Amino acid sequence: MNIKTMIILLMNLALIQNLSAQQQCELGPVSTEHEVKNIPTEVLPPSGPVSPPVDPPPDERVVGFVHGINGGSNTWVTARNWTEEKYERAITPTDLRYNMDNLADASARIQEQMDAANDLHNANTDEEYDEENSFIVAHSLGGLVARDVEYRTIENDQSDWQQQFGGLITFGTPHQGTELVNNLDLAAEVANKGCHLILNQEITEFIEQNFSELGLASSFVKNTLYSITLESDDMFANQGVTVENIVCDNILAAGLNAVLESMLPQIAQDMSPDSESLTKLNSHEFSYPLVACYGVEDDPVSLRQIVATQNNIDALPFGSADLVSEEQEIIRVYDNYVKGLEAEYDYYSNLEPPGSSIMGLIANIALDILKYGAVGVGAGYLTAWIFMPGASELFSIIGGSLGSLYGLIYGAITNSNSPPDTQSIASAYLGLWYWALNFDDNYRLVMGIDNLIPELYGYHTELECQNEGFENGIDCTDVENQFINIECDCQEVEVPVYHLVNERFESDGTVRANSASQVPHSNVFKTFEMMGSNHVQMKNDSKTDLILRTLYEGTGEIAYFKLEL
Repeated sequence: MNIKTMIILLMNLALIQNLSAQQQCELGPVSTEHEVKNIPTEVLPPSGPVSPPVDPPPDERVVGFVHGINGGSNTWVTARNWTEEKYERAITPTDLRYNMDNLADASARIQEQMDAANDLHNANTDEEYDEENSFIVAHSLGGLVARDVEYRTIENDQSDWQQQFGGLITFGTPHQGTELVNNLDLAAEVANKGCHLILNQEITEFIEQNFSELGLASSFVKNTLYSITLESDDMFANQGVTVENIVCDNILAAGLNAVLESMLPQIAQDMSPDSESLTKLNSHEFSYPLVACYGVEDDPVSLRQIVATQNNIDALPFGSADLVSEEQEIIRVYDNYVKGLEAEYDYYSNLEPPGSSIMGLIANIALDILKYGAVGVGAGYLTAWIFMPGASELFSIIGGSLGSLYGLIYGAITNSNSPPDTQSIASAYLGLWYWALNFDDNYRLVMGIDNLIPELYGYHTELECQNEGFENGIDCTDVENQFINIECDCQEVEVPVYHLVNERFESDGTVRANSASQVPHSNVFKTFEMMGSNHVQMKNDSKTDLILRTLYEGTGEIAYFKLEL
């Protein structure tokens, strides 16, 4: 894929794919430093004693795997098959899927399917599975769906609902919410700006490469093309509609909206930090053991997310989705691309623009005289042919003279045909270079990972004036400037100046680490840090493998998920 195409498509495909990448799990490089850590998290004390069994009964358990947004049966397929094959006590449902309307409906669907798994096991063995010691493994939004199942079971007084499971493991679940779903306008803005910059650079380069060898006509032809394609306020533009605007403002915008509509169902709104559903869950005391796994991805998270979305994580063998070499390669390609933009800018910015000399100026004015003189001759002849057939030659001479005079004056005043040439190319490269340099920062802002916060930059002096005897709202300084006899008391005051800085947070590239690792009102609660894992890969990389083995085999303080006899 062309690197320029890759960059712009990330914001409307790969970036927005990560809205739906809640369905997948992401990758990360593995090294000796990237070990999974079991970190106890400080939580509110339980309202009553909680004693998860250290040695659970040897009954079979259901291990339910719940996907994220737009996921399905393939989301956890490798982990599910591996669990069922390796641990005899594990019964894995063939599929746990939910609808995309809202969190409450989704959790009801999961309840039904857990009941169905129980009924199936009962029919096959004449014995119900061990519901209290069964558990759910959930990714992203799926973790909130599972929490809502527990909420409905505990809080709703309906006798036909019963306990469906006794523990929960979440991977990359935004327990504290994510601003991702609130930043769609910002995503469109960043993608649109990048589109304009890329097209500007490519159009400018194309014009220069193909229309610079036309002699005296080069200037006229190139500037006409610039006007039609890039300069929306020029006389040649059709009411501001240019190639750039058509592609970026219309086609890209339409495509981006289509992607968002298909990838962000209504239920995505429940992930917003201020959503009613999330507020409800975080005000409720989760009564089951819970382990929250969260990724901490290395920079640049945007490029690593590209790798994750370009690979079919579901098809890889369990635990093999680290994709370290693929990540390193795309980072290398991107770094070279950014360096290339800088080099192109340096090259063109140091070239003297053609037409900037006296001879170039004279040539441009001569072109104006010829252009408008020719238009005048044609207009004069046509006018005479319609109204005074016998005076066509006289009218042609008069029209040509007036057109030439206009061309002389217009060219001398505006130098309208002084070609943008190298300076336009340099400017195009400069804009795209800066955009590419800031791409990862923009990505993090769009995904809701980072914040822009105001920081004091300095102070500047302003004149503050007051007047007496007049109503509030009269600008004393403006009144004085209008020479009206009003006495103003003016003094200089220092006003603080702020600029925006990027407040960075650890994340898996989609969800902040503190959101995925902090579960309010959870009694039996542990966390696992997954260094180098991002949101798409974390359901199937080496850290996921290690975490599930640890949980299933019941080491340390997490024996209540033990599957081995």
